[in-house]
Amino acid sequence: MPTGRSLGRLLFRSSLLLTGTLTFWWLALQTPTLALLRFSEDVALRLLDAASVRPITVQLSGDWTLRIPVTPPKKSLPAIPLSITSVEFTMSRSDLLLFTFSLPLYWGIALGAPVPRSCLRTLFCGAAAVIMTEVLSLMVFIEITAHSVVAQMQPGPAGGSEWPREFGNYLLTQVIPFAAPVLIAAMSNRELRFRVFPCGLFDPTTSRGLKTKSNGLRKPR
Repeated sequence: MPTGRSLGRLLFRSSLLLTGTLTFWWLALQTPTLALLRFSEDVALRLLDAASVRPITVQLSGDWTLRIPVTPPKKSLPAIPLSITSVEFTMSRSDLLLFTFSLPLYWGIALGAPVPRSCLRTLFCGAAAVIMTEVLSLMVFIEITAHSVVAQMQPGPAGGSEWPREFGNYLLTQVIPFAAPVLIAAMSNRELRFRVFPCGLFDPTTSRGLKTKSNGLRKPR
């Protein structure tokens, strides 16, 4: 069971690593991570719409202009034709950086506890899971934004269709970028799990002891 001193060392080391990884990301990795994110999103959007020639255009300011295929609204105003097949909108660079924030946060937390050699492969798999989460989160955010634009073209009040989109945007921008790397780091680093959770649920010695006791039980003859 972790002691207060070991938890203090863990928090101190994690704080230093978080400061270092986030500073390095802010100074040197913003442009590479955005380029990787744009490539991944471009491939995903092309797979969703084979006729889309260039779904993402990067402006000189770093903002993205996205052209997303959509289903035309069933009921449109007379001034809006039904032949609409795509919408175009712009995402600022500052908003896009939020979807690259999880990776340095993951490494800062995952390396807070000592990493056994047997966990190195799991750590890199966790980093891949974080990158996949970022790509999927941005894709869902783009789709929600595109459908919101289409919903504004429909006549009448929006009714109860607004709050699911607002709640989805809240999860994608305020919850998942911060919660996902913490959970994935805890699952990737075994030592981190043992030190964070004070109960013996994730303690290997406790698990082995329970297994030994259960194996030692004999049915009466």
